[in-house]
Amino acid sequence: MLADPHLRAVGFFQQVDHPSEGKLLATRHPLRFINAPTQPDRPAPRLGNDSRAVLREAGFTDSAIDALRAQGVVSMSAANDPG
Repeated sequence: MLADPHLRAVGFFQQVDHPSEGKLLATRHPLRFINAPTQPDRPAPRLGNDSRAVLREAGFTDSAIDALRAQGVVSMSAANDPG
């Protein structure tokens, strides 16, 4: 798909700078509006970036989340994982 000449010709892909992953090729949003930014307002989250917050919102306690992490059930990014 990345090499498809038609998709490249119509600008389906855009290069974005991710703070930890470097330059990535991503799909553009299919709708474009006049005077609206074409770049995403933030990079895609890394795996586990929001795990703790999502699990807390689902009702898990920090000790239960820590147990899940220790068992390898969930992944957490280093920035959001005190353990």
